[in-house]
Amino acid sequence: MDDASLKDERTNSSGKPRQWQLLALSAKTPLALEAVTNSLSGYFAREPEVDLSAVAYTLNAERDCHTHRRIAVCTDIKDAHATLVSRDSARVFSDIGEVDEPSVVFMFPGVGDQYEHMTQELYEDDLSFRADMDRCFRLLKDYTALDFRELLYPERKLSGGEEQVRDTEDQTFRKLLTCGTSEDHQNSGKLNQTQLIMPALFAVEYSLARLLMRWGIRPKAMIGFSLGEYVAACIAGVFSLEDALLMVASEGRMIQEVGAGAMLAVPLSEDELKPLLPSRLSISAVNTPTVCVVSGSIEAVRKLELQLVARDVACRFVRATHAFHSNMMKPLMGPFREVVKTVQLNPPQIPFLSSVTGTWAKAEEVTDPDYWTLHLCQAVKFEQGIRELLQGGNQILLEVGPGQTLNSYAKQHPEYSRSKQKIFPSLPYAQQQQSDLAFVLSAVGRLWLTGVNVDWSAFYLGRVTAFDPVIQVVLSGCDQEHEQGTDNPAEKRKLQTSYVPASNDVERKIAAVWQRMLKVTQVGINDNFFDIGGNSLIGVKMLDELQRELQIPLATVALFEAPTVSALAKYINQKYTTVQPRVRKEQKRARGQLAKNSSDIAIIAMNGRFPGAANVEEFWKNLVDGVESVSFFSDRKSVV
Repeated sequence: MDDASLKDERTNSSGKPRQWQLLALSAKTPLALEAVTNSLSGYFAREPEVDLSAVAYTLNAERDCHTHRRIAVCTDIKDAHATLVSRDSARVFSDIGEVDEPSVVFMFPGVGDQYEHMTQELYEDDLSFRADMDRCFRLLKDYTALDFRELLYPERKLSGGEEQVRDTEDQTFRKLLTCGTSEDHQNSGKLNQTQLIMPALFAVEYSLARLLMRWGIRPKAMIGFSLGEYVAACIAGVFSLEDALLMVASEGRMIQEVGAGAMLAVPLSEDELKPLLPSRLSISAVNTPTVCVVSGSIEAVRKLELQLVARDVACRFVRATHAFHSNMMKPLMGPFREVVKTVQLNPPQIPFLSSVTGTWAKAEEVTDPDYWTLHLCQAVKFEQGIRELLQGGNQILLEVGPGQTLNSYAKQHPEYSRSKQKIFPSLPYAQQQQSDLAFVLSAVGRLWLTGVNVDWSAFYLGRVTAFDPVIQVVLSGCDQEHEQGTDNPAEKRKLQTSYVPASNDVERKIAAVWQRMLKVTQVGINDNFFDIGGNSLIGVKMLDELQRELQIPLATVALFEAPTVSALAKYINQKYTTVQPRVRKEQKRARGQLAKNSSDIAIIAMNGRFPGAANVEEFWKNLVDGVESVSFFSDRKSVV
């Protein structure tokens, strides 16, 4: 991935300003930064018609950059004014830029967090990103005869004043990108999920990495999870884009022809899990020291799930249609090796961690077709790789792809608490319902906050930009007025939100549970659960514990709607303060009635889901065949 290949394609944009603008503020002291923020918000209040893109360009590309920094991503002047005034911790981030620029590590995720229309805003906004995606689409059409652009970015039509997605057969693919619920993995059949999702996700991650590199954010090292290692190897020059897509498309097609499988995330260490596994199941990934993924046939995985639930182990299904990195992939090794033998394999030009060995990839390994053949069946050793990275000194880890799963795995690692490294996502979770473009701009801004140099000339290349001379006047003098009180950079928190302690009982209980479960020493009310190492698996356990503490029911969706301590406390207070006494009274009455009747309750279906089965037909077959399908609820769970 040489400089020429990036510069030749830096057409960068459609010329028009972005729909979202990144505002980058800096000052010499913390007090001066507050003064700059107040002066800018005051300017927006006085001049509501000012061009926000001109303000952003002037702030980012024309002003001197100082140590104390703050960023916000906004749509217009009204939004910018409100955001800066409120200092909304979900949208305004502050930090102290390192004197020595930190290096950046790209982390490429695997299948599981993709979602409908991912990066479509980027595709519509940035011509260079679009050029890379279109190149991938052309190659994939040659390999698969499918139009991946139509599949991934369906055209939109306006009808009756509302935006609607065109109704075509490609709707199937778009539904597949979300992979359904934990019970949906058996529905692969005609849907061909794997052979579509793998190439689409590769194209997104590759093109996003190239965009970041054009903006001056170059990786010093990389790590890829499963499919993500193909992206890392391609960026590193091990194989060309043409060969990479050939390998990915071939692997996806071959896996699709294998019988459907399942994958289960289990909060146990590798040593704890191995004795529990029958020969039909494989450990397909070691994500953290205490979380592994098991894969195999649907029947075998479901049986293991029941056994683990009986042990009170809170496991969950991974969004996958096949048993990746398991013994079920072994029949594919021979045919896939023949594909790899046609590919030109080169020594890596950028170091990356091997998911096969868990350490730095060696030239003699990745240039051997047997390595990529073994990659099909070998467990992903992400925990070992991330441990190696977290010992790497002054660097920032950036997840380049949808979701924040690798962020969570890295933050759960014991080495993270001992390191000074920071970890950021570049795209949202599907459940977050946030703008892809705004999220990417925020990621760039957060890197800049830590001291990473952004190539602003490349960032604005091709854009219609204008200089706002008033900004220089408005902000001049802020530093001179507040020269005292510089912070010691060594005392910084890893988070880019200011620490604010809990102020009420609910906030204190939430913060205490988060500290205990995430093993962090300090949780403020503005800290985001996912930013400090949480994920959906930990979230289920955390909400379960919080329910016991507060004696109220909490759905998992509450954590996505209210991911900070203050937001979750507000959510709880608004939803349950007035009804809590009634809930407790009804629970007590229900317990008394149950004891009086001396009878058990069997729940055979909840919201269309059937214990140990994919549908009602399979559930009745299990009953007829004597297959154990019932999970027994403890008193605590039945109350909840």
